[in-house]
Amino acid sequence: MKSFLLIFIFFIFEVGAKPKISVIIPVYNTERFLRECLDSILNQTFTDFEVICVNDASTDHCPEILREYADKDKRVRIVNHKKNAGMAVARNTGLDVAEGEYISFSDSDDYMHPDMLKIMYTEIRRNNCDLAICQWYPTNEYDKPVFGKNASYTVSFSENPLADKISQSDAFLYAFFSVWDKMYKKSAIASLRFDPQMFGLDDAYFNMCAARFIGKYVTTDAKLYGWRQYQNSCSKSKSVSRKRIKGRFRLIENIYNSSSDSIPLSSEQKRVICCSAAASVAADVTLNCHKNIIYASEQIYDLYSKGFIDISHSKGFFKKNLLAFFIIIGEIQKLFRCNQG
Repeated sequence: MKSFLLIFIFFIFEVGAKPKISVIIPVYNTERFLRECLDSILNQTFTDFEVICVNDASTDHCPEILREYADKDKRVRIVNHKKNAGMAVARNTGLDVAEGEYISFSDSDDYMHPDMLKIMYTEIRRNNCDLAICQWYPTNEYDKPVFGKNASYTVSFSENPLADKISQSDAFLYAFFSVWDKMYKKSAIASLRFDPQMFGLDDAYFNMCAARFIGKYVTTDAKLYGWRQYQNSCSKSKSVSRKRIKGRFRLIENIYNSSSDSIPLSSEQKRVICCSAAASVAADVTLNCHKNIIYASEQIYDLYSKGFIDISHSKGFFKKNLLAFFIIIGEIQKLFRCNQG
């Protein structure tokens, strides 16, 4: 009788227990890399997590791959969108159904270090934080994961407001433009969702809004995430379409016009972020010689005239991109004037 009772209690505990971490993966037409992504997550040294794969109406073999993995591993959950809605909506779907105490994100063409979840979870819990941030590897479509078995790392813990770090560190500024290098305490971001109108910078805006809910946070110098960049990657796909360009300018105006209650940034910090967003547009349209370069230049000049952006507030490579953009646009305008003359 006693053994039966113990088995019953164990069964109830197992069935009712919620995972410590929810890893949310928006999936859309990444069949080439999806297995590698899922393998890197499911083979983590930390095992108490769920993987929420939001199939955003993929038209390739992603649905079959997801079903294969869900059949093999009960930690994999699949949510299907009937229509393609974009990464922001897919992430929101994942947040709506997530059961973990902590939230992590991954793009479906990227991959994690085997110790990523263990390190992030250990440090966010050890320091009683709302956020953990790690470093990442840039990689391309041909690279394979090259992480070692064990990551050696140092940790920095802070009780200062998260937004204060933006003006102090280029690296911290860049970190605001992604969510896959972070682990969030779910209760801290419970009221937040990604804005699908931001088109490509929804993660940056999400982090801006999250700053007011983040108390203590911890950072590590360990490179725990492989960010794959190639022409049709999740992060680059349609990155210079007019819709996405409009989204980035909407981010600039939303941040600049926001109250301190919604986004706890000083005027100086807002200008740094706005310049960085403008610089990302400038880099995209100039490096790709895109047809929207004139449209982008008109929008940037308009924001510049309104005082939303100022090159003096740019930092690092963002400043170089913006300077190069103004130079290139100036030369293009000269060329047009010569042709008209």
